[in-house]
Amino acid sequence: MAFKEEKMLVAIMAMILLLCSCDKSALPKDDVEYITIFTPMIEDQKTTVVVNDRDSIDGIITSINHGRSEPLKFRSDYRLEIKYKTDIKQVLVKDQYAKIDGKTFLLNENLGAKLKSLVEKVR
Repeated sequence: MAFKEEKMLVAIMAMILLLCSCDKSALPKDDVEYITIFTPMIEDQKTTVVVNDRDSIDGIITSINHGRSEPLKFRSDYRLEIKYKTDIKQVLVKDQYAKIDGKTFLLNENLGAKLKSLVEKVR
């Protein structure tokens, strides 16, 4: 293979990798009906909170969508079930990490703290 062809092949591979690594949105905001937050065992009881306030839903989804993919494992503190009109997505959350469909994201903010605050309002 000539040097020029090798250089072109490397450039094409780099572009493909760049395009594949750009996540547009981990979760779509549209059509979310509600989000159920399942908390960990706290004082020997689990708490389930249903979030159907549009601002809270948008805030949770935006927090997740602004994250970037990270190859790490974690033990979640919260499990979210995001109910769409035709689907349900599960998201595991711990502090500033979220896992969706087996892929981990590092978030720009501590979503775990935001969820804790939402749960404490209900208690």
